[in-house]
Amino acid sequence: MLEYTFQYQSHDLATDFGEKLSLLHLLETKDSFPLHFALNSTNIYLTVPVTPLNDASQGGSFAFYCMKFVKTAKAPEQLITLLKSRGLHINDEAQAKKTLQYIGYYRFSGYAYPFLIDKQQHIFKSGISFQDIVDCYTFDREFRLLLSDALERIEIAIRTAISDYMSQNINPHWFLEAR
Repeated sequence: MLEYTFQYQSHDLATDFGEKLSLLHLLETKDSFPLHFALNSTNIYLTVPVTPLNDASQGGSFAFYCMKFVKTAKAPEQLITLLKSRGLHINDEAQAKKTLQYIGYYRFSGYAYPFLIDKQQHIFKSGISFQDIVDCYTFDREFRLLLSDALERIEIAIRTAISDYMSQNINPHWFLEAR
């Protein structure tokens, strides 16, 4: 039997421990899954006995770290202010607000990433506008729709060709036969 140790870390262990303890109890009692845990001032150590696959490596441990999120939710107006402070030109703030509400800031920020000059501080290259990023998003969305349509047609054509050939040359119920 092998034992891997999972480590849970939290900045506020006292608050989180009660929730985690009830989760551990649930896991421990479900299907006789034996979990052992130890607690110190900043960590909860979970030890889970496991059986390795045949010829699998039998050494090592895994660490599971959880952290508290410190970012707070921002309203679209705050996000627009943040984007402007990072050098993004926004001509129509009302339209930018609607776009952020429709697309979402995190999806939008994925399309903004190639336009950053400083990826650590999230500073935009000179002359980049909000609309430039929206145009990239729109192109990607339309391209995915075209590609999806084409792939669907190819898939159906191939499936139909296979079905027709097999039905006419082998057996009309060929798909029911186990081979």
